[in-house]
Order: sequence, then C-alpha cells, then structure tokens
Amino acid sequence: MSSRKRNPNFSEAEIQILLKEVEKCKGVLFSKLSTVTTNNTKKRVWEAICEKVNSCNSSGHARNVDDIRKKWTTYMSETKKKVAKQRRELKKTGGGPPPADLTPLEESVIGIIGDTPIDGIPGGIDV
Repeated sequence: MSSRKRNPNFSEAEIQILLKEVEKCKGVLFSKLSTVTTNNTKKRVWEAICEKVNSCNSSGHARNVDDIRKKWTTYMSETKKKVAKQRRELKKTGGGPPPADLTPLEESVIGIIGDTPIDGIPGGIDV
C-alpha cells in the first residue's frame, strides 16, 4: 500500500475562481495554434490560474497546475454529459421524473465552451 494521501475535494469557491479565470483566458487556453510561443503562453496562463485558485484555498493544501487542469477537464466533461442527457430526456415521451437542472457553475461551463461540443456541428453527418 502506498502512503500517498488523497487530495481534498475542490471547494465551491475554488471551482468558481477556476471557471472565472478560464472564462477570462479562454481565447488563449483553447486556441488551436500550437507553436512553442503559444504553448508557453498557455502554460503561464494555467500557472496564473493555479496561483489564484491556491490563494482562495482555505484548507492550506496547495494544488499544482496538473490538478487544476484535471479538475477543469473532468468538470467540463461531466457537465457535457449532464447537458447531453438532459437534451435526450427532453425528446422522450412518457412519465418519470424530470432530469436534474444544471447548477449555476455548470451553466457557466456551458457558457465557456458553447453548444458546439455538445450538439456537434449543425448539418454535420455522423460517420
């Protein structure tokens, strides 16, 4: 057994700051250019986001850039799945409980990434 301790869960304040900072810098973070200069800029932006998230951290546990990027990726993925499930449920007929509503944080993720990653390209053909 390894003696590695589990990191504490992200607090809601940490997630809010993460989303706010990603939204401010989404032009740099999600650009398709991949030159060395652009990649270095992206690394600096993620480091700045990490510093801001750590500044609001009340538990005293410092998170690294990989933790922050992983949290963004998983939170975005979970939100996309939830929205896709909601849209599938809207097209169904019959009874049953309604799908769960999105939280304000999940709404902000959708605002950041837009609808294209969830819906796909209009008129596009699945292969």
